[in-house]
Amino acid sequence: MQVRILGLLWSLAFLQPPVPQEKTKDYFPAPKGMEWVYEGSWRTRGDTTVVVGTEKVDDETWTIFETKSDDPARGDTWTYYRIQEAAVHLVATAPKGGKPLERLKEPLLLLKLPLKMGDKWKLTPDSKEPECSVDAPERVKTKAGEYLCMKVVSGDSAWWYAPDVGLVKSTRSLGSKSESNRTLTKVTSPPAK
Repeated sequence: MQVRILGLLWSLAFLQPPVPQEKTKDYFPAPKGMEWVYEGSWRTRGDTTVVVGTEKVDDETWTIFETKSDDPARGDTWTYYRIQEAAVHLVATAPKGGKPLERLKEPLLLLKLPLKMGDKWKLTPDSKEPECSVDAPERVKTKAGEYLCMKVVSGDSAWWYAPDVGLVKSTRSLGSKSESNRTLTKVTSPPAK
């Protein structure tokens, strides 16, 4: 009898519904066709960034972002990212069209995921740049809407990322009383398939 009860309990253990796992927030969404429009100040004019697709490079998948600048002197560029569950790396840049590809000597660790307050990392293992760190969540109001963002800080620069939106705002101090800003004015997700 005791064996049957233990057997029944054992089988019931496998019939329990699975414990729901918390979905990791996507602070760097990159579906093909997603588009962000930014306005800038002082040294950075506005720009539009669009995910144009992916490319296989050395057994890795890189996601390509095309940035169309409002500043003719900057021109349009493609930026290549290696987006993984635990990190986002900037791996290469190129003029619009992707040629010639300028691969970074060492990929830059832009984001350590998931973004958690207090986390710290270096852009590269040998980086002389200040460490990146994640501050407390902040509400950021833009022309595109109001977002609860995670703030990433490194030296005189800061970036605000919102779940399922990506980069909402960035600032960089350029010396005494001067600052360069970039703020989201519009975000468009591709239509669901």
